[in-house]
Amino acid sequence: MKKFILLLTVHLIAGSSIAQNAWTTFNFSNSPMPDNTVRCLAIDHLGIKWIGTDYGLVSYHDTTWTIYQTTNSGLPHNSIRSIYIDKLNNKWIGTFNGGAARFDDTSWTVYNMLNSGLPDDYVKGISIDSAGRKWFATISGLAVNDDTSWTVYNIFNSPLMSNNITCILIDSNDVKSLGSLNGGLARISDTTWNVYTIQNSGIQDNSILAVDKDSIGNLWLGMPTGGLMAYTDGVTWLWYNIGSSGIQSNSINAVKVATDHRIWLGSQDAGLIVKDGLNFISYNTSNSAIPDDYVYSVALDDSGIVWLGTQLQGLVRFDESLLSAEEEHLIAAKPYVYPNPNRSGILYARASMQKVKQVSISDMSGKIIPLQVTDMGADVFAIDISMLPAGYYFVKTMMTDNSSYFHKLVRVR
Repeated sequence: MKKFILLLTVHLIAGSSIAQNAWTTFNFSNSPMPDNTVRCLAIDHLGIKWIGTDYGLVSYHDTTWTIYQTTNSGLPHNSIRSIYIDKLNNKWIGTFNGGAARFDDTSWTVYNMLNSGLPDDYVKGISIDSAGRKWFATISGLAVNDDTSWTVYNIFNSPLMSNNITCILIDSNDVKSLGSLNGGLARISDTTWNVYTIQNSGIQDNSILAVDKDSIGNLWLGMPTGGLMAYTDGVTWLWYNIGSSGIQSNSINAVKVATDHRIWLGSQDAGLIVKDGLNFISYNTSNSAIPDDYVYSVALDDSGIVWLGTQLQGLVRFDESLLSAEEEHLIAAKPYVYPNPNRSGILYARASMQKVKQVSISDMSGKIIPLQVTDMGADVFAIDISMLPAGYYFVKTMMTDNSSYFHKLVRVR
């Protein structure tokens, strides 16, 4: 369901919810948001939030909303896939099928396959290096524009292992880090290329959906099936997945490193995850007021507020400082299953302040599968899954207070 926006700018009085609640949701039903699918976010130098939806570009600041669509602006396509803010506060917009656009708050400049060297009109990422060259990540290769000419890199003329470039990060040393679908990670320093895949490195997934870098030079990668990886010193790869760490999802869409060194992650099935040292905390629909467990994008403003783009529930504002003691306890108390995936047996660790009434496993159709559950003491249960066929299952735990928790379980051969 889409909403047509006739007025360019809308002013709203936010009310007391933002001042009192840790979570605030802006969606189709309670705000001028034109669509509930938010694929990308960026915050400009004035603190204005730029929101890329499937039905237009939105700017939001204090109580003012402005909606840009093909019918009322120079935006070339309504489905937005990437947003980049340059040092002059220009907004660079990548679209699903309209190429890219530069917006200086007054005029629009459009780059597409008809008027530029872009190899494809599906633009997943944009960045600009210190020399002012524009780098465009498309599904048909990497395009570079120096304001005079265009250069396109693909699997036929470069070390790239895939033409489908998903994201691009250019760091302070002008090193370009490119994620791809099925082509691993590519890094470009001057004219030197290095490509990292499962076959030649410690990387655990050849598809990279997000990349960011911390203040000490560690590169952090979000992967659709491999979880989170860190490339720490140009040699060492660290892998965080459900089976080897406390991370709550192996499907990471977004990675954003905060100034306090914590790492905020948008997942496909566990909501918002924050890595704090060796600990992972998941804010999801079962333990918080986040409205959607599928988070496409994450942005952090100068006040420490976390902004989320969700798959079906719009834009979410999260002020961690306003979490109540009850919410913090609930989040810390959530049970978990490990290792996952597994071949023969799993351990279920319940929260120390809760009691388990029932543990059950069901297949994808919802059919309950009888399995032996053994109380190991110290709030841990062992579940024998050796007789299960390989596939996906759900572990459901019901507590004595009638609250329930669900975990996806992967049984491998």
